[in-house]
Amino acid sequence: MSLELVPKPSKKLKEALGEDVAEELVDYIEKSQSFGKKTMNELSTERYERRLMEETGKLRAEMHDGFSKIQEQFREVYKEFARIHEKIASLHEAIQTQTRWMIAAIFGAIPLYLALYKYL
Repeated sequence: MSLELVPKPSKKLKEALGEDVAEELVDYIEKSQSFGKKTMNELSTERYERRLMEETGKLRAEMHDGFSKIQEQFREVYKEFARIHEKIASLHEAIQTQTRWMIAAIFGAIPLYLALYKYL
């Protein structure tokens, strides 16, 4: 089913204007409607593109702000990891010191136990 853009002129109009003039009138009206549609599409497209660019710009700005906040949060996480690493290093150093003292105490106690064993 096809829709006519411009209805065919009536018999009376064709008789009054003549067959050729009536057809030219229909052609003119169709061209006028086609031009109007084309112009409307172009204007709508331009408005849509402009709106799309505005919204895209806003979205990019929001994303940039969001990414900046995420980067700041990562900086805080990295600082916290550095603090934890420092604590682990100091704990490791304390364990080393404690181990040295334990080994020194053991090696220092051996002669003492040998001397006690010899005298008893």
